[in-house]
Amino acid sequence: MKDPAILWYWNDWIGGTVTFSRFLKGCYIDLLAAQFNSGPLSLEEIKTVLGTDFAAWGSLSKKFKKTETGLFFNERMEVEKAKRKEFSDKQKERVLKRWNKSGICSGNTVVLPKIENDNENRNENKEKNGQEKKPEKTKQPKQQVEIIYPFNTEQFMLAWGKWIKYKHEQHKFKYKSIISEQAALDDLSDISNNDEDEAVKIINYAISKTWKGLYQIPNQNGRNKTSNQQSDEQERKQYIVDHAEGLHGEANQEVSVFD
Repeated sequence: MKDPAILWYWNDWIGGTVTFSRFLKGCYIDLLAAQFNSGPLSLEEIKTVLGTDFAAWGSLSKKFKKTETGLFFNERMEVEKAKRKEFSDKQKERVLKRWNKSGICSGNTVVLPKIENDNENRNENKEKNGQEKKPEKTKQPKQQVEIIYPFNTEQFMLAWGKWIKYKHEQHKFKYKSIISEQAALDDLSDISNNDEDEAVKIINYAISKTWKGLYQIPNQNGRNKTSNQQSDEQERKQYIVDHAEGLHGEANQEVSVFD
C-alpha cells in the first residue's frame, strides 16, 4: 500500500518560497503533488498540470532538476519520500516481528479455528448418548492490539523510545502490557495539550531530572502548571493500572516496538 503522506517542514517551505507570489506557490504545490503521486515529470506532464498557467514554469523550473531521460523532479521531495518509506518499512518490520512472536498471525492474515454447525453438533451428541450434551466452547485466539501513538512522527517515536530505555535502565521498569503503555501515552498527550514539541520537551525534562513519571514542566516559579497533588495522583493512577494487570495474571510480556 502506498504511503499517503510525507513530513512537511513549514519553516523550510516559507524560506524556500519567500520570493514567490501566492500564485507561484499554488503552481509549485500542484507540481509537487503531481511528483509525489507520479514520480519525475515530463515537460508534457508539467504542461498538463499547470494548464493555462504554464508561463509560471519559467520561475518554478529552478526548483527542479533534470534526469538523464529528460524528466524533471524536485530533489527535496524525493529525499522526503525516501525517508518516509524507510521509516514506514521499519515500523512494518517491527509489527510483523511482534505478530510472528504471538504465533497466531502471519502477515495480514489471522488464522481462526474451524467452527462447525452448532445444530449438527447437538443432534449428533443426542443420538449417541440419548441426551443432549452441551457443545464444547471453542476458544478464539486473542487479537493483537496495537498501540496508538499521539504523534506518529520520527521525532516523537525516537523520544518515546528513549523514555522506554531510560525507565528500564534507571528504574528497572517495563510497561507490563500495551494497556499500561497506552495509558502513559494518553496522559502525556493530555499534559502536553496534544502538542508534539511540548511532549518531547516533557520527556527530555523528566529524564534530566531522573523522574519516574511524566509531568508538566515547572514554570519559572518552580511549580507545575498543575498542582503537586495532581502529579502525585498521576503517579498513583499509573501504579493502580500496573498493579491491576499483575493481579489478573498477565502471562505474556508485551514487547515494545523499541526493543
